[in-house]
This record gives sequence, structure tokens and C-alpha cells, in this order.
Amino acid sequence: KTRLTENGVSFEQYLHESRKDEALMRHQLRQMAFESIKKEAVLLHVAETAGIRVLAEDVDQAIGPLAGMWGLSPKAALERLDKEGRTPALVQAILFEKVTDLLMRTATGG
Repeated sequence: KTRLTENGVSFEQYLHESRKDEALMRHQLRQMAFESIKKEAVLLHVAETAGIRVLAEDVDQAIGPLAGMWGLSPKAALERLDKEGRTPALVQAILFEKVTDLLMRTATGG
């Protein structure tokens, strides 16, 4: 609801325009969350089984483009992520990218 309001749309307007009621919306969101959790659990299991880890070098490589986009040094960009509590999400995204790369290589025989 907060995101909608921040974008100038009330929750009621959204429900009306999407032709949904609150119960249906909650059900759909619950299903999406469940699917997301299942996918995350599988990726984490594959990472653990395959011994995939995120190294400091991986974070350094990922932070470069963010730093450039924000007009900050890599160190300042990492400090910003830390301050905003977003570093764990970056590390998880890197991990999932590594797992996805492994799965694609395995699936394609590469």
C-alpha cells in the first residue's frame, strides 16, 4: 500500500483498476512470495552443494558500476550500501548470479 501511495495511487484505486478485491490481491501476493521463497531455497541449496561463495573480489567487481552510476568511489558506494542495509542483498544477488551461471553451463554442456 505504501508503494502505491508513494506513486500517487491509492490502494483502493489500484484494486478498482486491476479489477481485484483485497482478498484476491492478498492471495496472489502470498503465492508470489511462496514461489520466490522456493526459488531462493533451491538456489541457496545449489550454492551450498556446489561450494559457491561470494568473494570480496566479486563484491568489488559488482560495486564498480554502482559507484559510477552514483558518482561515488567504490569505497563510498559500498559504505552507502552498508549504511542503507543493502549489502546483504547485493551479496545474495551475486551468489544467485553465480549459481544461475553454473546451472546454465550445466544445462547447455558448457
